[in-house]
Amino acid sequence: MGAERLGWSDRRNRGRGHHRRRASRLAQAQGSGRGGGALNALLVFVGGGGGALLRWWLGGQVRAPFGILAVNVVGCLAMGLLAGWLLRTGGNEQARLLLGVGLLGGFTTMSAFALDSVELWSRSPLTALCYAAATLGGSLAAVALGLLLTR
Repeated sequence: MGAERLGWSDRRNRGRGHHRRRASRLAQAQGSGRGGGALNALLVFVGGGGGALLRWWLGGQVRAPFGILAVNVVGCLAMGLLAGWLLRTGGNEQARLLLGVGLLGGFTTMSAFALDSVELWSRSPLTALCYAAATLGGSLAAVALGLLLTR
């Protein structure tokens, strides 16, 4: 998943007023990060496999390229619901790893990109727009370069 931390890193949670309180809740929801060894790895592995299967199935239900569009939109909705639930309940590291990093990471990385962008927008709309444009433009350019280099 492009943003395994679901957009909840310390560098993104600096701010004033309500941003500090939100950062504190986000840090609690984030839990212990990458520690935890084999169980955490298993949660990510199982969730990722399930997410990949869901992406394959849903993508096959809708005519191309709209299958990818459906996957990205559904994944972003699911990421928003998960992030909101984790914030409201104080977080659960195993749920974050299984559902956020694993399932949604295997389903679509667009959901992590969208969550990062929305969180960045709350602090700096201009930076968020630049981030989104650089991500989209850089991704398209990288795919085009990869295709060009292999022809």
